[in-house]
Amino acid sequence: MFEITAVSHTEQNYAAMERICIVGDSYILFYRTILSAYIFPIPQITAQLNKEEFLNFLSQKCSTVEYYK
Repeated sequence: MFEITAVSHTEQNYAAMERICIVGDSYILFYRTILSAYIFPIPQITAQLNKEEFLNFLSQKCSTVEYYK
């Protein structure tokens, strides 16, 4: 996972995430720590990737993947 802004460049390994929370068909929270998370809207992800393949990929990479409705 990459975050690129005008002043910084951050690279984060999926396996290093503390946990991943998938909230229905709305968004995915990638927790780096208990205090910090990336929020990804699922509609934007599925416009570029197959949702089920991506969720399976996340389940393989992170030991804690939680699903919420």
